[in-house]
Amino acid sequence: MKHSLLTLLMLATTASLPAQAQDGQPSMLVGYCGDISVDAIGSPLLEDDAFAVYFDDAFTQKYAGCKVTAVAVMWGSTYGINNSIFITPTLSDGPLPATYPIQQEVKDDPMPFTWDERPLDQPFTIEAGKPFYAGARTTPVKEWGGTYYFSVEEAEDASHSLLYDPETQKWKSPAAFPPYAADIDYTHYNFLLKLRITGNSLPTGDIAISDVSGPDYSRVGETKTFSYTVTNKAATPVSGFDLVWSEQGTELGRATLNAVLPAQQSKSFTQDILCDREGAHTLTFTVIPAGTDDPNPADNAATALINVFDTYFDRNVLVEGFTTMQCANCPIAHEREDEAFGTLANVVRVDHHSGFGTDRLTTDADKAFTWFYNENGTTWAPGIMFDRTNLYGFYDAATAFSPLVGPGDVETLLDIHTRQAAVPAFVRLTLTPSYDPATRQLTLDVATEQLGILPCSDCRLNVWLTEDGILSSSVGQGQMLSTGQQDKSYVHNNVMRATLTGTWGTAHDNTDGSRTKTFTATLDTAWNPANMHAIAFIANYNATDPCDCTVCNAATAPLLGAEGITPSPISTANSQLSTAYDLQGRAINAPVKGVSILGGQKVLR
Repeated sequence: MKHSLLTLLMLATTASLPAQAQDGQPSMLVGYCGDISVDAIGSPLLEDDAFAVYFDDAFTQKYAGCKVTAVAVMWGSTYGINNSIFITPTLSDGPLPATYPIQQEVKDDPMPFTWDERPLDQPFTIEAGKPFYAGARTTPVKEWGGTYYFSVEEAEDASHSLLYDPETQKWKSPAAFPPYAADIDYTHYNFLLKLRITGNSLPTGDIAISDVSGPDYSRVGETKTFSYTVTNKAATPVSGFDLVWSEQGTELGRATLNAVLPAQQSKSFTQDILCDREGAHTLTFTVIPAGTDDPNPADNAATALINVFDTYFDRNVLVEGFTTMQCANCPIAHEREDEAFGTLANVVRVDHHSGFGTDRLTTDADKAFTWFYNENGTTWAPGIMFDRTNLYGFYDAATAFSPLVGPGDVETLLDIHTRQAAVPAFVRLTLTPSYDPATRQLTLDVATEQLGILPCSDCRLNVWLTEDGILSSSVGQGQMLSTGQQDKSYVHNNVMRATLTGTWGTAHDNTDGSRTKTFTATLDTAWNPANMHAIAFIANYNATDPCDCTVCNAATAPLLGAEGITPSPISTANSQLSTAYDLQGRAINAPVKGVSILGGQKVLR
């Protein structure tokens, strides 16, 4: 469980906390928030505990004359606790007092893991120049194991947050508490707080823009869609706004949106923008409320970066999986990959039978490729690489030292593929195979067309052969029949069979222009050419850094002509069969219940 302290920010309310009014006056929720971890260790916890937020002079100046009518707390506890909310001008070290100057006491009522707004017995008037504290306290009503203390892994800005330490009876910054220890059992909390304030002087027209995002790349002349969120931080609705996009102070475009923004709510929008100039562009998006000035224009602008190229090639994403027959989880991973990539034309797939041991399909190259992720001396399966690109910071399961990640779910696989497919390619590969069945001789022409110099320190061309439809066993899909014999009904696809350019490829002429290389190979008699593909890709090679071997582009072609269902007999001697297909022509791991196509024939199961 992650331990962190979020940067403390002034917040408007979310849509889940509707604005209320007192005596006809506008009302809104504002406040600070923090994400705080709490540990319980050792012996029963009996002390009170509390947290507080400091509302400083700038806050009192902004909302002078307004009244605090309620405190909203999110105390993420699943334990039964007594809760209190409070507002006080000062905090004193020592035992927590039984009552605070202004307080709503709630006994034996655990606050849910959601916003819980509690009204004050008496409104609290905000006076300019008189800062104050607001917070909450709790007393457990069941025993926990442990001496109780707060633990914060990182504190970006704790200047407005204080936690009460029951052991020392002192109020402290979260950063002053001991760091989290990974080997200790703990309970995790989120402590969040906002104030309900009312008054006729609350801000109007206060909007903010956030979450601006768009594509990283575009060709000149393409129109790209950017998305963004606008939040109305004011106490009254905003009737509309202008969106202005500019670069280095020069306005490039403007759109007027008549959308009504309810008080203290957020809405998402999109804007299409023509990319008409080559280069790396930092676009500034600014929102301007209609009919009024924004009292807080500092949060009205946000930026997004897009790289626009004169031209580039579409990318085929090289997807390399790591799998072995004894891997119990690999069949499930194969199913997810088949579902994610089965209908996509811009995917080049290959499976390396290595990682979780080896099997009879493992090649020497497969063994060598575990270098991509065995920094700690441990390899595993199933695993997957996309263009040998490091996904750290983009994908939760990624690490900084490897391009290999866990296969994840179908949605995650598609998200990563979409991200990779959007990366421009400046080289295009075309494969032309020719096969002589009498001699089993394969001739393969690999043509490359390149735009300028590729971002490689050591560009390598890699040419491989793969095979589908290999019938064998898998731990994850039925090992033993009732006869006591091993069930070999699992079909392995995308299996690495050979490399025609060595494990790490052959040198590529990294210059602008077109060229062709020819490769030859005699196919092993155990291989079924009707189920085989040639794969070629260009990638950087850095023998000291697995994350610096990124693929520039890839291509694939079936050895026997156009992609499709090719009749091919079952070869029991070699434990092979033709690829199985569903009625939509998609390759599947094995004939399914109902009608499927195997060896060019319809099969009913």
